[in-house]
Amino acid sequence: EGIENADFRIRPVLMKAAFLVLFCLLGIACATFGVDISAPAERQHFQCLRRHNYTFAIVRCYRSYGTPDPNCPQSVYHAWQGGMKHVDVYHFPCMGKISAEQQIKDVVNYLETYKVRYGKLWLDIETNPSRHCGWSHSKRANCEFLHRLIKALEKYHVSLGIYSSRYMWDRYLGDSCRVGAKYDLWYAHYDKRPTFRDFRPFAGWEYPAIKQFGTGTKCGLGVDYNWYP
Repeated sequence: EGIENADFRIRPVLMKAAFLVLFCLLGIACATFGVDISAPAERQHFQCLRRHNYTFAIVRCYRSYGTPDPNCPQSVYHAWQGGMKHVDVYHFPCMGKISAEQQIKDVVNYLETYKVRYGKLWLDIETNPSRHCGWSHSKRANCEFLHRLIKALEKYHVSLGIYSSRYMWDRYLGDSCRVGAKYDLWYAHYDKRPTFRDFRPFAGWEYPAIKQFGTGTKCGLGVDYNWYP
């Protein structure tokens, strides 16, 4: 009798688990939403985001004109304090004024000095509007510069990933540049759809890790919206 009663109690649990698996396959549940930011953020911002089911944050820690972002440490601290489950950082490279090796040394030392706890450092490959920091007209030279950034990060044993879009990559580096293909890809496509169904392979990436699918204001903070299944 005890076994029969136990079986009766187990069945609803198994049914619930089965429905959860089904929802995951359909993309209804198990998806993870987060934000990336380039402005300072307080703990209350992240607490509000957490209440709206955003569970990860990616914070800018190196600015497009070639300096570490002074807002980065506090924003990362606040993200953890505000309940984010995962916090990454991103580096907006400057090509021209500062060598790849020097800017990686600067950002890694900066993060270490302020004891910033983060999971992954993403290299942000897109148009750089800052003077003397934009990509060159040579895709080969741009690819070589990115390769040097990657090699510099590898020497510090930093977990890294690449942020870009198919359009940006083709514009500045070209599909033949595959120096980042073994690392996770965080790609941008502002179609307001949290799904990978729009993704088309490029530069050696067959499958992405994260999608940036929109931008806006949430909890009084300017953010980009991100998702992964």
